Amino acid sequence: MRRFSFGDTNGALKSFEGLYNSQLARDGQSVRLTPGKEAGAMVVTMFGPKGEELGAQTLKTDDLLSQAAIYMAPHEAVKHFAERNAKREDSAALLERQTTLETQRQDGRAAADDRRDARTDRQIAAADARAQRTIDAADQRLTRTLDAKGNPNAKPLTVTQQRTNLEIDAAREYISGMDPDEIRRRTAKTTNTGRENPDYDPALARQAGLAARRKIGEDDQFDGAQRPPPKSPAELRKEVTARFNTDRTMNKYRLGKDTDKGTEVLDARGKLVGYYR
Repeated sequence: MRRFSFGDTNGALKSFEGLYNSQLARDGQSVRLTPGKEAGAMVVTMFGPKGEELGAQTLKTDDLLSQAAIYMAPHEAVKHFAERNAKREDSAALLERQTTLETQRQDGRAAADDRRDARTDRQIAAADARAQRTIDAADQRLTRTLDAKGNPNAKPLTVTQQRTNLEIDAAREYISGMDPDEIRRRTAKTTNTGRENPDYDPALARQAGLAARRKIGEDDQFDGAQRPPPKSPAELRKEVTARFNTDRTMNKYRLGKDTDKGTEVLDARGKLVGYYR
């Protein structure tokens, strides 16, 4: 039983097999112990007097050792059971300690995650606050821009904007019914030759300028007005020539090239004397 005491399981079982076959077997029966398919198991095969197999049974090694200890050395059986119980208690204590340590580690990780989540929440809150301040500033800029452009969907017009719209309405009423050619003649500061226009009317020029502006907000009259398409250079030259030919002050002169300043006015020798518009 020394092998059994030292933990030599296979050796102890072989000794038990030999002892059983030599001393404990009855009627010529014998046993044979072989390792089982599963770990910690032994197959006990019984044989008859003539060597015929009577049956087989798979037992756990610990159970088989317990039975062997009881048969061969009861005092060793007590020691075996005590050691086995001690091992089980040690294993249970180790498992409990490992479980406690794992729980503590999980609690520590949870606390760290909570601290990390708190920092993340503060960072997100700060970022949201910065984004909201940016949005508010953009809204204020957009509001000022819409007010300046007179967007009808913006907030109500200010007193200054309403006064400007009233002035535009009054200017349109003032020039309504007047001949467009007369308005152009009296609102031009210079004549076609570049001289000071004696018929210039600054009050009418201001009213005409206001009437041509778009009101702040809705302005159906301005938006729906039919505006003639821009004239080509040839058409503009034709109009300038027609006015030039009917202008008695230009009898001694002739037209030259078109420039940004107007059409050149040349004397009889071809010398540039001014511009005609």
